[in-house]
Amino acid sequence: MKQLAWNSLAALAVLLIGLADYLSGPMIAFSLFYLVPISAVAWIPGNRRGGVAVAALSAAIWFAAEFAAQGTSLTPLVLGWNGTTRLTIFVSIAVLLSAFKTSLLHERALARTDSITGVLNARAFEELAQAEIDRSRRYAHPLTAAYLDLDNFKNVNDKLGHSQGDRLLHVVATVLRSHLRQTDAVARLGGDEFALLLPETDHAAAQPVMAKLQQALRQGMRQHAWPVTCSIGAVTFDAAPDSVDELITSADKLMYLAKTAGKDRVHFSHRKKPEPEAGAVPARSQE
Repeated sequence: MKQLAWNSLAALAVLLIGLADYLSGPMIAFSLFYLVPISAVAWIPGNRRGGVAVAALSAAIWFAAEFAAQGTSLTPLVLGWNGTTRLTIFVSIAVLLSAFKTSLLHERALARTDSITGVLNARAFEELAQAEIDRSRRYAHPLTAAYLDLDNFKNVNDKLGHSQGDRLLHVVATVLRSHLRQTDAVARLGGDEFALLLPETDHAAAQPVMAKLQQALRQGMRQHAWPVTCSIGAVTFDAAPDSVDELITSADKLMYLAKTAGKDRVHFSHRKKPEPEAGAVPARSQE
């Protein structure tokens, strides 16, 4: 829908530019003006087909405006040469701009994505976590974070090879993403450690989610005969934590408690809102 809107606006702009080109006569060059809608469609939505279509329309409108203004004074060879040259230049610019925009978006995605699993990397997770902390603080919504560590993952790498270990990590990431909402985040922080972020999820809602994830991971490991389980630490903040480091560290500590307690289990923590001090007077809201 957005691309269609951009294409329609660009087509209208080309028609207006063509009208101005015709009315101004041959003394004023309008070539740069035609490039504006072409570049806008090819770059902003990154729509190659739309850019090529607008480029072809621009070349046709320019040809029509030129022919209407001075067609009788130009030979067919000149008209054909001018039209072909403009079409080639316009289409080339549209293709190059859209290709560059696609490449830029791809590189940006790679910088935020773990190469093995396809989920977020640590840097992207920290950025997203900070945004969710700010949103949680602003709207007083709960926020749940979880830290996952794969038990006995090293044995898979040592006995079956790193390619099998990479496949296992990919399966884990796929299971996590398929059992969470679109608004939730999954990240691989490094090695065999993953982090989850569940916005607007309170303690009561987080518990069945973690149980479902652990059961799905057990089933995924059994399907491939991998002797791996998962230790999970999950913490719910009724009031937003002070920092991303506090959020991750809190879940990480709970994960280690799960490991030391025997692995393959979930440890929860519920950070409730601090109770107001006795005798404290609530702050008066500002008009």
